[in-house]
Amino acid sequence: MQIVIIKQLIFQKKNPRTKNTKAITGAGILEYINKKNVVDTTEKKTIEEWAKFYKEVFQKLWDNLEPMGTYIININETIYIKILEPLFGPALETILLKKSSKNDYKEYIYIWKKVN
Repeated sequence: MQIVIIKQLIFQKKNPRTKNTKAITGAGILEYINKKNVVDTTEKKTIEEWAKFYKEVFQKLWDNLEPMGTYIININETIYIKILEPLFGPALETILLKKSSKNDYKEYIYIWKKVN
């Protein structure tokens, strides 16, 4: 089973030649993406550019997820509603993260299962 977790463990990628799995974590995702020429981080991005960036990254991670793999992401509700839900549909499971009750900000963990 392959699991994709954004933020903590970015994703596990299987090398087709060696069958080894490589975990890319933390800031390593930006290095990986830059090496793959997915994004240029030298300029400030507009909201539309960030939306395009997120869509591309999330879709590439999904595309590399093996069938029956689990896609788990911890992200704010706005990005979920505007980007993830249109890409993958409603999450199979949603878990509220317990944070400080000083403000109304909510963040969730969203979970999908890739069935094909």
